[in-house]
Amino acid sequence: MPYADSKGVQLYYEEAGKGFPIVFVHEFAGDLRSWEGQMRYFSRRYRCIAFNARGYLPSDVPAAVS
Repeated sequence: MPYADSKGVQLYYEEAGKGFPIVFVHEFAGDLRSWEGQMRYFSRRYRCIAFNARGYLPSDVPAAVS
């Protein structure tokens, strides 16, 4: 699984396509799966990246806020 490091917290992400990047950020109650349809469509022409914020598995769920 791909992870990006953000100040010591591992964030899970998925990417598809090539070209100019588009980053999809999920809302409070969702996760990166919220963007599945948009990623499928836009990845035909763009590099699409969606990630799970900290606290949303499989990203890290730190015990303390840093």
